[in-house]
Amino acid sequence: MNIQSALTRHLKKTLRKREFWFTILLYPAIAAGYFYLKNSSAFRELAGKPHVWYFVLAFIFFLYIICYVSFEIVEKKLLHKVQGDKLRIKQEQDQR
Repeated sequence: MNIQSALTRHLKKTLRKREFWFTILLYPAIAAGYFYLKNSSAFRELAGKPHVWYFVLAFIFFLYIICYVSFEIVEKKLLHKVQGDKLRIKQEQDQR
């Protein structure tokens, strides 16, 4: 087996995984937001209030659910488009 083809196949499998895309997109955005807020004096003042933390955690969870659902919807639409294209090609080949 060729090493290049094995690496290419492994890379394609990794790119298809949604966990990979969440790791690449969502977690760095959360870290950037944290570092931005860490230097803010208004954030330090609000950090001492527990009800603010409940809201922040609920908001992050809500955003995660929204991103995950929208990612699933887009992925399903793209998957159906690919399957539809394959079906159309197969039907065209059967008509010949």
